[in-house]
Amino acid sequence: MTHSATIAVSATHSYIQITPQVPIALTTRLYRLFVTVNGNRTLEVNRVPVTAGINGSSPGPGYEGGKKKGEPVFEAKLIGGVNRIEVEIVAEREQKDGDGVREKEKDQIEVEKSTIFLHLMRHASY
Repeated sequence: MTHSATIAVSATHSYIQITPQVPIALTTRLYRLFVTVNGNRTLEVNRVPVTAGINGSSPGPGYEGGKKKGEPVFEAKLIGGVNRIEVEIVAEREQKDGDGVREKEKDQIEVEKSTIFLHLMRHASY
């Protein structure tokens, strides 16, 4: 499945945080998430809640090593003009109780890709 959208933003928004909502992360299915900005792969950033560590408190359930399960955060710097942001997930297909016949390799995964074209306005020079 593939989706695409186009958005225009002002020049003051040159840094972006991308937080895909991944409901599959709440299941036992294996998955892998890829985010690229202008052809460059971005890495997930660690985030710890603001209240973590205050008075010895822990981040709480759902956070693993500074990452919230199902809501990863990716950061990128945008360039003036059109930026291409791609979010792709490759997931294991849900196992169904069937006749035990092994499926073809390509039929064992699902792929979904979203492409966003983000037009960052350039600063006007006077």
